Amino acid sequence: MFLQIKQAAKLLDVSRQWVHELINRGEIATGEVAGRRFVLQDDRFEALRRARETAPSCSAIQAPSPAPLTPSLDILETIAKQSRVPRYPPGASDA
Repeated sequence: MFLQIKQAAKLLDVSRQWVHELINRGEIATGEVAGRRFVLQDDRFEALRRARETAPSCSAIQAPSPAPLTPSLDILETIAKQSRVPRYPPGASDA
């Protein structure tokens, strides 16, 4: 059975451009009828369609939750100690 490019894209749930990319890679067989290119719905096409159906979608993949942005108390104490710079060099007077 022959499919139009847009029909193949709909069955594979991809864009028409991606179908053309698959054709150029040789992953999908095509034929020409009256100067128009059609996708051959053969075993390779069906295997690709089944693989796409069973693959997880991007929305099903959960990103790990980010680490909390609150710094630990040790880090805050270290920063506080480092920022306590004396106003005058040791031995100098306020006069």
